[in-house]
Amino acid sequence: MTAKGVDLELKKAFQELQAKVLDTTQKLKLADLQIDSYNKSIQHANLTQYELKSYPGDINMYNGIGRM
Repeated sequence: MTAKGVDLELKKAFQELQAKVLDTTQKLKLADLQIDSYNKSIQHANLTQYELKSYPGDINMYNGIGRM
């Protein structure tokens, strides 16, 4: 095998690795966005739960207004 053939193989392998790095980076960014979204949902749910617990147990939280 010539040096030129080895260079082409290395170039091809490097390009494949670069593509994998880009793909992995995109997946990590997506995962980070999902984590942030879930953390915001958890925080919102905790705040809602805290507010609802502050009301007495026998109070009506909603009022029916008919069919929609």
